[in-house]
Amino acid sequence: MYFLQFANPFAIGIDEAKWDGQAYPLAGLYIDGEDLSGKFPEWDIKQSDGSLVKCSSPHEYRHTLGTVLNGMAR
Repeated sequence: MYFLQFANPFAIGIDEAKWDGQAYPLAGLYIDGEDLSGKFPEWDIKQSDGSLVKCSSPHEYRHTLGTVLNGMAR
């Protein structure tokens, strides 16, 4: 069994603080295999009572579509 989930690369690929009225600049290179957990070291998890609990983020790795498809084909 293989679980595959995609995040929108623009959600973490742009620098939202630097909107210039026309576009957002890229925050960095899209590096295949990059561990993204350092960019978001903590997550706020909403509880059923509405409170937030901080927890360490899981490891999330960025991969190109070619890497994913070729890996599954292998």
